[in-house]
Amino acid sequence: MRWFVGLFIGLVVAWLVFTASPYYALYEFGRAVEAGDLATIRYRVNFSAVRISLSKQLVTAYLVATGRESELKSSNKGLVAAAGSTLVDPLLAQYVSPEALADFLSGRRGADAGSAGNSGGLSLPGTGSAPGGAVSSKSLEAAWRLFLGSESRGFRAILFPVPPDKPPQDQFRLQFRLTGLTWRLVGVEVPQAVQQRLIQEMMRRDTPA
Repeated sequence: MRWFVGLFIGLVVAWLVFTASPYYALYEFGRAVEAGDLATIRYRVNFSAVRISLSKQLVTAYLVATGRESELKSSNKGLVAAAGSTLVDPLLAQYVSPEALADFLSGRRGADAGSAGNSGGLSLPGTGSAPGGAVSSKSLEAAWRLFLGSESRGFRAILFPVPPDKPPQDQFRLQFRLTGLTWRLVGVEVPQAVQQRLIQEMMRRDTPA
């Protein structure tokens, strides 16, 4: 009987650790973004997957913004995506690197651009929320909002809306996926204002000089 109780407790502990692990990964990633810790960012991000995630969003939004949404229903979607990539790829090269991603998600990149697309940063619970790293009631409230807003995608993927205290249109949606024993960022859905700023940049690139 003791072995059964021990096994049950062990399974419960393992389940709790597994359930908390993506939240810890997000917290560690948020701290790395704020501190510019490039080693941790490299460890926590699948840059190839993030690039694909952003490219799909921007190509679709660009076609809609330029009145070419009918091409999304075209049988030649591969050609449409390839054409869009000629504009998206040079733009993403400025953002999908450890240094650029840290600046972009922290809000430093948006501030430099001087536009309304400034995200204001991830503002994750516990990252600089109280002096000396103390846990405040505000940080606990933000953590609770983050928990309520998260969306599980099976056992190996989860979506976080951040900052948790912002309205949905001002939030990044970060998708983490479990690869082996490590949760890594594999997708980023950008806020509407940020997406519009990026689309404007794509349209400038597409305009002949």
